[in-house]
Amino acid sequence: MFRVFFMELYQHFLTTKGEVTMEANPAVLDISGLLSYRLTSGRTPQLVWQVKSMESVIRLSYAAMVTGDKPGLRVCKNCGKVYYNSHAKSEFCSARCRNYYNVKAFRGKRINN
Repeated sequence: MFRVFFMELYQHFLTTKGEVTMEANPAVLDISGLLSYRLTSGRTPQLVWQVKSMESVIRLSYAAMVTGDKPGLRVCKNCGKVYYNSHAKSEFCSARCRNYYNVKAFRGKRINN
């Protein structure tokens, strides 16, 4: 059940990056879920989400990440994995991937010279 759900989210993510067109998979057009909420009363009212399933929580989290000013999900420049980007300038999922990419690029330059 969750495998299909995560594949749909991943397909949507690829469309946001321009790697897959929506015409290829029209199912990625609507991945929204139904979420109910309530507003508390008092001096500082708060919006409280009332979720009924883990899937709803994941949909809400994904929607917040994709629509934010600086998207939190990125694709690693070295290995191609999707990762949460905690820094705006980050291009790699880990220091290991960054180092591996830099060594590969350095060795490629030495061979070409």
